[in-house]
Amino acid sequence: MQQNMQNRKKIIINEPSNSLRKRGREALEGNWLTAFFVSIINVMLMIIPVYIMDEFFGREISVKNILMELHMKYGMNFNFDEMNDAVIKKSGVSGLYILLITGALTYGVSLYFMKMYRKQNSGVADVFSGFEFFLKATGLYLYISFFSLLWLMVPIAGFILAPIALIRYSQSFYIMIDHPQYSISQCVRESKFLMSGNKLSFFMLSLSFIGWIIVAAIPVDIVDWVLSNVVNITDSYALINVITTIVGGIGLYFVVAYMESSKIGFYEILSGKVEADVYTPGEY
Repeated sequence: MQQNMQNRKKIIINEPSNSLRKRGREALEGNWLTAFFVSIINVMLMIIPVYIMDEFFGREISVKNILMELHMKYGMNFNFDEMNDAVIKKSGVSGLYILLITGALTYGVSLYFMKMYRKQNSGVADVFSGFEFFLKATGLYLYISFFSLLWLMVPIAGFILAPIALIRYSQSFYIMIDHPQYSISQCVRESKFLMSGNKLSFFMLSLSFIGWIIVAAIPVDIVDWVLSNVVNITDSYALINVITTIVGGIGLYFVVAYMESSKIGFYEILSGKVEADVYTPGEY
């Protein structure tokens, strides 16, 4: 595979973010509702079991104590006088669950949007397809998480280097789907190859959704305020988080689908499957 990389020409994407987003919207035509359900099922599988596990197995942690620690360590200011004595529950079981499920779900969501973009037969059931490749998908997720964490630990520059690393690894799951014979390290190396010279374009594409995200997040704040001040369930921050994420985040799920479709289009261009405004600077 390394030899193949050396003999290949680089594809550098020239298309602006608005053009890449347009490709994403076009792929979603007739598929918005299914893509919405794929997004919300993914989130529900991430947060509802965590809430249940924390409720049954978690130990209580004072929210005020957590914020006081942040204040002492990082100088963050909070109005402690107006805070109640709410607690949250956290357990190691839920943390382990997230580690074990994220890779498979990432694979499944990526597969759905890839099939949708390519106008292949796709559906909500694709979300669960990653569990057929559980060990490999989980291994890839842990590999990416581990090395991103290492970059994050670099003094001072870590908060810049870690996001750059995540962008380098961003195509890994798509590559695993297209090339199931590749090892985990091969998927990551191929992602680095594709993203060389394209990291800024990918970052700008992601950043171009910020306006949509802000607008879609407004209902989240509204639901959170209603639950806290009208329904008055401030004694359960975890429950508020679950309800606001599922109910208030309806608009966000459409934005997530929009983003995923656009990013799949980005990969399709990089891998040479879709013609676009690109250039090849020479041998890599």
